[in-house]
Amino acid sequence: MELDEQTKKLIRDSYPKEQIEKWEKEADLGIAESQFQLGKYYYLDDDRKAFEFFSKAAEKSHPGAFYYLFNCYGNGRGVLQDNDKAMDYLSRSAAMEYGDAEYMMGMLHVSIGQNMTALDFFSRAMQHGNTDAWEEVKKLVPGIEKNFPDLPQ
Repeated sequence: MELDEQTKKLIRDSYPKEQIEKWEKEADLGIAESQFQLGKYYYLDDDRKAFEFFSKAAEKSHPGAFYYLFNCYGNGRGVLQDNDKAMDYLSRSAAMEYGDAEYMMGMLHVSIGQNMTALDFFSRAMQHGNTDAWEEVKKLVPGIEKNFPDLPQ
């Protein structure tokens, strides 16, 4: 889903200027988390700059940067579309237990009918903070929520 310009501006303006400046200084020093955060900041409306920062963070094996590079290569954002590279980055991110990447791996396995493998990925995604995976588990295993009353119904 593409965000409209007004929504992008609201999100960009919600970042304190001091925070952006801090990330820029730290990114120049090679701090992967700051490079990653700047990549997410620029991902709203400057794909090439976002790709640049994600690539720098990925050089330091940042799992979130791998996931965003999956999106960049998969959608041709800031770089030519390359599905092989996209899948490589998704696999790396999931292997490093990045919840969103594990969720996406689950979705890919559902799309090819490998539901047991998908359930494994969804389970891992839930353990690593992804909040969408539970909905997919409920679709694959109707009634499972009765066995887990502490999870959102």
